Amino acid sequence: MESVQARFREALLAMDYVTSAALFAQAEQREGGAAQVAEALLLPVLEGLGEEWEKGLLSLAQIYVAGRICDDLTQSLGASPELTADAPVAMANLLDHHALGKRIVLAHLRVGGIAVRDYGSGITPEEVVDRAERDHIRVLLLSTLMLASALEVGRVKRLCQDRHLALAVVAGGAPFRLDPGLGRAVGADAVGYAASDALAHVRHFLGERRDGV
Repeated sequence: MESVQARFREALLAMDYVTSAALFAQAEQREGGAAQVAEALLLPVLEGLGEEWEKGLLSLAQIYVAGRICDDLTQSLGASPELTADAPVAMANLLDHHALGKRIVLAHLRVGGIAVRDYGSGITPEEVVDRAERDHIRVLLLSTLMLASALEVGRVKRLCQDRHLALAVVAGGAPFRLDPGLGRAVGADAVGYAASDALAHVRHFLGERRDGV
């Protein structure tokens, strides 16, 4: 997979959609599903590009185009009858606009039978807390790609505390995988280091509420 990741990275930086799509399709045949390939191939490559951008090695335009290509390749992961307006669970891309990580997590939750409200991408801390309060959300999943966005999870937690909202904030994304202590630093109730972690966290926090703990 490492050689495929290297080729996929080169295709993204060259803004070569045709080659990127072909590599994705080949990996999907081998791995057996778009969600698996997205987590094993697309997400690690995008995270690496994000690190390079933060070091000043890549332009924001390169990150944006790479993310848009990956978003397009995983469009099928966004369609779900379990994305509902009545669920006690919600997910959003905090400030970031690349929906890949969110789509992968939603796919895992869908398979696990968890209904989720999709708050979209690029949402601010104030906006996400406003919506969570109005919708009586019990578990809020926040996906981030850049460190600056990850740090804003702390603001989400402070806003929830100021409003006395009894909801759990679960954070995830590249910055949290790179720094295992970041989740604790921003006050997240839990951190997902892989997309599949989200299902266990959601079940845990919903179970806690049901048990009255």
